[in-house]
Amino acid sequence: MIPGRSYSTVRLWRHEPLYDIEMRVRAKASALDAIADVFGTAKVPEDWDGDAAEAATRAYTEGAGRAQSLVRTLNQARDAFIHANEGVRDLVRLVAEAEAVATANARPWTCTTTRLAERSPCATPARRTSSYKRCCGWRSNAATW
Repeated sequence: MIPGRSYSTVRLWRHEPLYDIEMRVRAKASALDAIADVFGTAKVPEDWDGDAAEAATRAYTEGAGRAQSLVRTLNQARDAFIHANEGVRDLVRLVAEAEAVATANARPWTCTTTRLAERSPCATPARRTSSYKRCCGWRSNAATW
C-alpha cells in the first residue's frame, strides 16, 4: 500500500485523468516534432553568405536538436503516464474483483442448523470448533473470523 493512502481512497482512483494527460502530452510532442522538422529543413536564403549564413545554419541545427531532445523527453513522460494509467486501471479492476469475491463469500457468523444452534457452539469464539466450521460451511478462502 502506498504510505498515506487508505483503501477507501484507492477505491476512488480512476485512470481516465491519466489518459487525458497522456493525450495532451502526445499532442504537445507532435506539435514540437513538427517545429523540429521545420528547423531541420530550414535553409538560409541563397543570397546569404559568410559568417551570417553559417551562424544561421548553426542556429537552425541547434534549434532542431533542442526540439528533438524535448520531443524525446515528452515521449518518456508520455510512456510514464501510459504505464501509470495501466497500473491504476489494473488496480481498479483488482479492487472490484476483490470486493466481488468478498461479497460472494460474505455469510453471517451464526450457525443455521437446529442441532448446533441448540448446543450453541457458536456462542463464543473459543467454542468455534471444527464441527462449527463444517456446519457453517467455513472455507479457507472465505473471510476470516
